[in-house]
Amino acid sequence: MEPQQGQDQRFGISQPISLAQPTARELQLSSTLEDLLRRNNLFESEEEAQRRVQVLGRLNALAREFVKRAAMAKGWDEDMAAHAGAKIFTFGSYRLGVHASGADIDTLLVVPENIYRSDFFEY
Repeated sequence: MEPQQGQDQRFGISQPISLAQPTARELQLSSTLEDLLRRNNLFESEEEAQRRVQVLGRLNALAREFVKRAAMAKGWDEDMAAHAGAKIFTFGSYRLGVHASGADIDTLLVVPENIYRSDFFEY
């Protein structure tokens, strides 16, 4: 359901603590915190961000290939297996955009219902 004009869009299941805009003091504190994080190299570089995108792309390709191999081993024809699909979802700090330089990327692989966890170690 789309929010009606004048209504705030909500995410999640709980109500927000506040809908108030940040105060000038809060904005200043946020800026100070960001400066501190930058001075301590806690923000990743553009190069590192691009590398993460490349890694996720490669992981997605590997996941699709795994599902194709597993599906074909279960008797699917090649075309059907190639289109069976696999999807990588990110979550955690990376998904929220609050990860530090060098942090891991939490991922979840979703596959068709007849591909099992044990198949990962076999195919």
